[in-house]
Amino acid sequence: MLRRLALAFAIEWAMLDIGTATISVPTAFPCAPGETLFVNDADPDLKTCDNGSIKIRGDWRETMSTHWFHDHMQNFTVQNVYKGNAVMMNYYSALDRGYEAIEDGVNLRLPSGSAMPWGNRDYDVNLVIADKAWDANGQLWFNPFNTDGFLDDQILVNWQYEPHLKVRARSYRFRILNGSVSRFFKFAVVREISGNGGEFPGPKGSGVSYTRVPFHMIGNDGNLMEHAVPFDGSLDLDGDGDGNKQNHNAILPTQGIAERFDIIVNFAKNGLKTGDKLYFVNLMERKTGKGLRRTVLV
Repeated sequence: MLRRLALAFAIEWAMLDIGTATISVPTAFPCAPGETLFVNDADPDLKTCDNGSIKIRGDWRETMSTHWFHDHMQNFTVQNVYKGNAVMMNYYSALDRGYEAIEDGVNLRLPSGSAMPWGNRDYDVNLVIADKAWDANGQLWFNPFNTDGFLDDQILVNWQYEPHLKVRARSYRFRILNGSVSRFFKFAVVREISGNGGEFPGPKGSGVSYTRVPFHMIGNDGNLMEHAVPFDGSLDLDGDGDGNKQNHNAILPTQGIAERFDIIVNFAKNGLKTGDKLYFVNLMERKTGKGLRRTVLV
């Protein structure tokens, strides 16, 4: 007689900073008043939340920030990610606790909110950007035999077509993930202008044009950056010595597959006013999956 054997696996993993000793105050978890956490430090024990954080071992410079996870089924990773089996994952710490109100010399007070002790998402927005294709029946379509890199003709954000977000006149953090399977992006932030007074022309016959909206980058695949980088035309960020400060004025670097960029956009500055429409625009043109073609506009 054949019998079925049912196996259940429980997998746990620890979230630890690299290093074995507490180097400085920033190495800590965020917490709520009264919350406890077992910490395996020089004096292993349950530690109690103190002023919004619990100190842990490790080097604060290894603190993680914006990540994502997805299915890794052998020979089907691409197909499953393409179908949407992928999720962004935010890490919070004493440095980046998702709580704007506390000023302790450690918390960076990045745009987030203050309703909860940590992990606020009111002004901290995840954006999974990926290209998709549909067949004649409106079903998601993919060619698994295209080994040159499968490109699609529509761009989704968080699995939605042309979504929009109403914002307040304040700073927002956008965590941008390239969730495509083959397509590279190069995003710009622009504001719609009525008429032809903008720097870039709008679609033919639309009666609108567009102008750049500066922002700051605060994180990438290496997690939080040591310094915020201004993408406002004040620096030659290419470092190629040509003196061109417009290469990255309101324009991010080319973003590869699975790459993350964290930026801050201040909707209360740079001439923005109530009723303005802003867009994330992809400037990287591609015809096939074999390689990049060109950047438009710049």
